[in-house]
Amino acid sequence: MLAITGGRILTITRGEIATGTVLVDGGKIVAIGPPREVPAPPAARIVDASGKFVMPGLIEGREDVRRRTAGR
Repeated sequence: MLAITGGRILTITRGEIATGTVLVDGGKIVAIGPPREVPAPPAARIVDASGKFVMPGLIEGREDVRRRTAGR
């Protein structure tokens, strides 16, 4: 499990969470919210995102295309 903590989270459905946590398990987002609602599990790998913006689910589509075509 991965816990991205302390960042300003910008979501589509909940708006902005000033300081929050994003939990990722098996490559999927499983929870998003403020620390009191979504605490980081003790065994999680922690990524400190303090002072950064976190946009869960947002991808850089062009980067994916570059990676796939670079091997040609």
